[in-house]
Amino acid sequence: MLDLVLKSKGLPELAFIDNSDGLASTNAKVVAVKRGVPGCYAVVTEATADELNAKHGVTSAQREAMRFGSMFGWSSRLATPQAWENEGH
Repeated sequence: MLDLVLKSKGLPELAFIDNSDGLASTNAKVVAVKRGVPGCYAVVTEATADELNAKHGVTSAQREAMRFGSMFGWSSRLATPQAWENEGH
């Protein structure tokens, strides 16, 4: 049920986040966030997070919503792409 709600809000199934700053608890340079799932997963790739998101059709607003939702909860207003559309990310 949660997955359907989040999908209807415009969240993709998967988004990729640049982890070069090391904020995620992994040494991976790219992490993946799954819709409705807290936390993130290391991705072993030569591609950048931006390249992977482009390949999967994930916008920057969707990426930020996924990042926020995975860290602070999926019920937050900031876990929607609409909250990030004018942020210029």
